[in-house]
Amino acid sequence: PSLETASTVKPGTWVSLWQVIEGGQGYEPQLLVPRSEVAAVIEAEGLFANEIPAIEVLVSQEKSTLVLTAIAADHEIFVVPVR
Repeated sequence: PSLETASTVKPGTWVSLWQVIEGGQGYEPQLLVPRSEVAAVIEAEGLFANEIPAIEVLVSQEKSTLVLTAIAADHEIFVVPVR
C-alpha cells in the first residue's frame, strides 16, 4: 500500500483495494478490488527498510491484472478494511 494501513488489517481480514489516478477533475479514486482476503502482512526488516508493511491479498486472475497494471503505472494504491 501507499500509506500505512489500519491496525485491524491482519491475515484473514477483508479489504478493498483502491488506486488514485490523476484525471480531468484532479485526483480520482478508483476501486480495483471490492473485497479481498488478506493472506499475510509482512513487516519490513533492516536498518533502511520501508516503514509501511507489505500486504499479500488473495485476488482472482481477472482482478490481479488490474492490480498489476496499477502497480506498473506507479499509481498510488490504498488498502481499506471492509466487512
